[in-house]
Order: sequence, then C-alpha cells, then structure tokens
Amino acid sequence: LARIREAALQHRTDLDAQIKERREAVRREKDEESRYAERQRSAVRGEEEELKREAETRKQEWVVKRDQLRRELEDTINEKRTKIQHEIEEDKAHAAELTRQIA
Repeated sequence: LARIREAALQHRTDLDAQIKERREAVRREKDEESRYAERQRSAVRGEEEELKREAETRKQEWVVKRDQLRRELEDTINEKRTKIQHEIEEDKAHAAELTRQIA
C-alpha cells in the first residue's frame, strides 16, 4: 500500500511537472507570437510612413511642376499680349499713314 501511495504520489508529481512544462511552453509560444505580431505591426507602420513620405514628396513635386507650368503659361500669354498690342499699334500707325495719304 505504501508503494502504491508512493507511486501515485510520484505519478502526480510527474504530471504536475509535465503540466508546468506545457504551461511554460505555451507561455513561450504566446510570447514569441506576440513579439512576431509586434514586429509585423512595426513593419507595417514603417511601410505606411514610407508611403506617406513618398506621397508627400510626389505632391510637393507636383506643386512645383504646376507652379512652373503656370509661370510658363503666364509668360506665354504676356508675350502674345505684348506682340498683339505691338501689332495693333503698327496697324494704327499704318492706318494713320494711309489716312494722311488719302487726305
């Protein structure tokens, strides 16, 4: 009876040790999964930040290009306006000359 009790006690001690080992293994696995998930979230945040920086850079480049094109368009308009005004002045002078010649 004593041997049976001792064997039962040993068996329970062995089971308790196995339970403790399994719990520790599960805890380590959960810890590793948590660390992995955090690394993944961190990587995603890094990618998001990089995409935001790239988008901001593209936006700034677009604004610069837009402003450059606007200035070029304004310059072209002003040049054509000046040319047309000059042609009008020449036409007025020519008309005045023709008027003098007719009179």
